[in-house]
Amino acid sequence: MPKTVQVDKNNLEGEWTDQPGAMHYVLIQWAEKLQERKEAEKALELVMAEMDERIRTAIDKAGEKATETAVKRKILGTKAYQQAAKYCDQCAHELHLIEAERSGLEHKKAALDNLTRLRLADWYSEPKRPRSRDYDAGADEQRDALQPKAKKHAVKKQRPERV
Repeated sequence: MPKTVQVDKNNLEGEWTDQPGAMHYVLIQWAEKLQERKEAEKALELVMAEMDERIRTAIDKAGEKATETAVKRKILGTKAYQQAAKYCDQCAHELHLIEAERSGLEHKKAALDNLTRLRLADWYSEPKRPRSRDYDAGADEQRDALQPKAKKHAVKKQRPERV
């Protein structure tokens, strides 16, 4: 698990202080990678258009008929198209990784919020015995000693006989 999404429940103040900066950093990365992916998609379209024009011109010079399927197959086979498509896929993959980290930071924020609420409600406090008016440190032991022990075997009541 990346360090940015781990929660140190013993340092809630520090975690809350670091959260906005971490989220801001990830959002800037996301915006830059989104822009890079859009540019990669445009570059891919440009490569496709240039290859389409070259292939159609070559087919026309050869005197053959240029079908859409044949042109598309030749475009997909070119090295320029494959490199542009690979870069576009790589940008998309990196964008997904950044989106996963962004989602993790959103979950971390929710966890911090819940932990803070629990802390404020003394969820992690030591157990305490409720105080009563007559509470004394040894009162329970004294009260237990004075009460008679319960009999191990209860006496059965006998039913009256029917006549």
